[in-house]
Order: sequence, then C-alpha cells, then structure tokens
Amino acid sequence: MAENVCLNSIKDIIARTGLSRSTVYEEMDSGRLRSVKVGRRRLIPESALIDYINSLIGATTQTADFE
Repeated sequence: MAENVCLNSIKDIIARTGLSRSTVYEEMDSGRLRSVKVGRRRLIPESALIDYINSLIGATTQTADFE
C-alpha cells in the first residue's frame, strides 16, 4: 500500500522558510532541495524540506566548529 506523502507548493516553502522565490528555485535547480513535478507544478515533499533544513543546520554547526 502506498504511503501518504505531504507535498508543499513553492508558496508554502516561501512562507515556512522565509526564503525568496528565486532562492527556492536555485536550491531546487542545484539539487539541494528535492522536488517533484506534478503536471506543470513543482512540489516539495515534506521529507525533502526536512532534509534541506537539516543540511543547513549541519553546515552551520560545522562552520561554528572552525571558529
């Protein structure tokens, strides 16, 4: 049986993260923020958003260790 997946729109991601629209698209284009295409829309799975935020937290922690 298929698992239910929560998908977020670009507007949802902007509202939740405070990132600009262009930054969200840059992060998706680079592969740092995974997305799926559904019809003409790009949607971000909740798990991809969590992974993206965790990667930012990890990068911040590693940078702080060097100071």
